[in-house]
Amino acid sequence: MGKERIKRTPKQNEYFGKGKGGNYFNGSRDPRSQNFIISGGESTELWYFRHLTRLTYYKFEIEPKYFGNESGYHNDFPKIIKSILRNSPNAKVFCVFDFDTIKFDKTNQKHYQDFLKSIKDYIRNGSVEICISMPSFEYWFLLHFENYKNLLKTCDDTIKRLKKYIPDYSKNSTQLSNPQWVAELCADGKLGKAIKLSRVNIEKALQDGIIDEQSYSYVWKVFDTISVARQMKADKLPVSQIISMTGLSEEEVGNL
Repeated sequence: MGKERIKRTPKQNEYFGKGKGGNYFNGSRDPRSQNFIISGGESTELWYFRHLTRLTYYKFEIEPKYFGNESGYHNDFPKIIKSILRNSPNAKVFCVFDFDTIKFDKTNQKHYQDFLKSIKDYIRNGSVEICISMPSFEYWFLLHFENYKNLLKTCDDTIKRLKKYIPDYSKNSTQLSNPQWVAELCADGKLGKAIKLSRVNIEKALQDGIIDEQSYSYVWKVFDTISVARQMKADKLPVSQIISMTGLSEEEVGNL
C-alpha cells in the first residue's frame, strides 16, 4: 500500500454530521455507557478514548484514575476492576495495554499469567476483556493506514512506521489533548477498516498457529459495532457511513 498522509484539516465527513436527535460530533448523541477502559498508558490511550467518546457513537467511561504506569498493570488492574464491578455490576471492563515488555521478558510473562489468574472469573463471565497490542497501542493506529502484519518488536519500531502516515505523531500530552488527531484517524472509513483488520488478522493468525510471529491488536474488542450500527440505522444514516464506522459488511448491516 502506498503512503497515505493525514490532511491537516479533516473535512466534516460522514462521522461529523448531524444524525437524528443531535450532533454526534460534539458528543451529545448518547448518555454515557457502561464500557470502562482501563490502561497502563498514562497519556496516549487516555486521550484517544476520551476523544473517541466525544467524536463518535462509541461511548466509554473515561477517568484518569483508570490510567497509569504500564509496568504496574498486574498490581493495579485487579484492584481497579474489582472497584468498578463492585459499583457497576453490569459494566464491561476493557484492559488495554502493550505486550512488548511482556513477550520478551520471563519475569513479566509470569506477572501476566498471575494477573490473568487473579481475574479469571471476571474473564470467564464476560465482565472483563483483555485488549493487548503487540508491540504497543500505536500498532492499533497503524492498522488505520495499512495492513502491516510483520512482527514489530518495540513501540519505537511501531512509531517509526506510523510516522509515514502521521509525521508529527508524538506522545506529548499537549498534542494529544487536541481532538483533531483522533478525528483524522476516524475519517474516511479508517476506523471501520482498523476494526475489521485487527479482528480478521488475529482470527487468521490463531487459525494458522502464527500469532506469536506477527504484530496484532485486540483493541477491536472495545468497539460494540453491532449496537452502534443499530443506533446509526435507527438514526437513518446511510449504510456507507455505518460501514465506515463499524467495519461491518453491507450484508451484516442489512441483517440488523
